[in-house]
Amino acid sequence: MMTGSSAAHATIATNFVTDLRQALRGSSCRSFGSDMKIIANGTVRYPDVSVTCRPIGDRDGTVPDPVFVVEVISPSTEREDRGRKKFDYFATSLVRHYAIVEQDARCIDLYTRAGEHWTDEVVEGNAVLKLTALGIEIGLDAIYEGTALDPARQDSSGLAG
Repeated sequence: MMTGSSAAHATIATNFVTDLRQALRGSSCRSFGSDMKIIANGTVRYPDVSVTCRPIGDRDGTVPDPVFVVEVISPSTEREDRGRKKFDYFATSLVRHYAIVEQDARCIDLYTRAGEHWTDEVVEGNAVLKLTALGIEIGLDAIYEGTALDPARQDSSGLAG
């Protein structure tokens, strides 16, 4: 488990959990941050964000059967997030989406399970992240809100254009 992160990393992860919570309201699915562990391919992992659609008790510390897993990468974690972690998540049968989120560019690698195969879609700019397994969409504007990559923040601070 890694401790400490940048403000951008923390903001993006918090935005993701919050946006997912709102989008999933009224469903059986719940989003969690990095304090909750998952078991991926027999390995304990603490992803930045996870979603399950299974019941979970208030005192439980493990997210059961994650459907969606997110890692916000940094130079020190990128190799692990794109390597061993990705393969562990791919080997976990109920994971349907795995997102690798850049914190220095508006760019997300979204891996989606289609049967036994995975497809990779690069979502960037002002696009929308389509999480078909959850039946929701989240715009990159919401994910990057409050960071240096937030157009509204750039406009109000005089940093843009």
